[in-house]
Amino acid sequence: NHATRSATAANSFDIDFSSGAWKFPGGTNSGGPFIDLPDITTGQFSSGITIDFEANFGGVDNWERIIDFRRGSELNFASGLDSLFIARAGETNDLVVDAIRSGASTQCRANGALATQEMHRWTIRLTSSSCLITKDGVPVANTNQNMSLNSVTFSNNFIGKSNWTADRQFEGQIRSLRIYAGNLTETQIGAFSYKTVSYYTNGGSSIPATARARTSGELFLPTATTRTGYTFAGWYNGANTAAATKLGSAEARYTPSADVEMFAGWTANTNTVSFSGNNATSGTVSNQSIVTDA
Repeated sequence: NHATRSATAANSFDIDFSSGAWKFPGGTNSGGPFIDLPDITTGQFSSGITIDFEANFGGVDNWERIIDFRRGSELNFASGLDSLFIARAGETNDLVVDAIRSGASTQCRANGALATQEMHRWTIRLTSSSCLITKDGVPVANTNQNMSLNSVTFSNNFIGKSNWTADRQFEGQIRSLRIYAGNLTETQIGAFSYKTVSYYTNGGSSIPATARARTSGELFLPTATTRTGYTFAGWYNGANTAAATKLGSAEARYTPSADVEMFAGWTANTNTVSFSGNNATSGTVSNQSIVTDA
């Protein structure tokens, strides 16, 4: 909560309505949009830290960041820098996590994990003896090393932006980023937040498979589907929408409290039928209104 969304160029930071993800266009570290988080005290992570998010790394941008947290304005390693960041390693397809304690850097790297430009779920677990990175639940890095953090206050905390000015800003999409104290299991993370939202068009045109969401927060409901003779009326919690509760309209914000199935609601169109005498010499037929399927 209380994060600040920043953009130096108008309309450069947007939401993808089909996926509910933040969209980042990349660019120089002073020119693109980013999210600025409030101070974070690291003492709460003494037993470990779990970072869970979904991201689609777009084009290759040098050292582009998912997150970059740092104590104060110090960038000199020799002066006792404390920092934590998750990034693309240079211009490679490697995902790297770097825990910097009093100027000493310890990196955990998932080689080649960013080879595909698709949305994936990433979970990173760091403790005083290990680093585990999973991609869609499958381990891509698992090392035995000290990835703990000093007990400090991180005050320069960014999503999509680096604390180092030479780095590029993130290009792609990020959604459902969560940070937990402790080394959490998949089940524990799911119990905290993840809910599955499934959509059924109820006779309408299909929606992309990617619209089915497993989210840990707020999402945007899919855009309206189409059905001949009907007007889309929103998303409901039952197939019989006349007796169901409306959950939201197309592109409305929605935060599920449990797994939910959504059904498209439809309002039958009233169609006007006009009659022409086609050069008849007498008589008329009045227009008629016909409701679809009535």
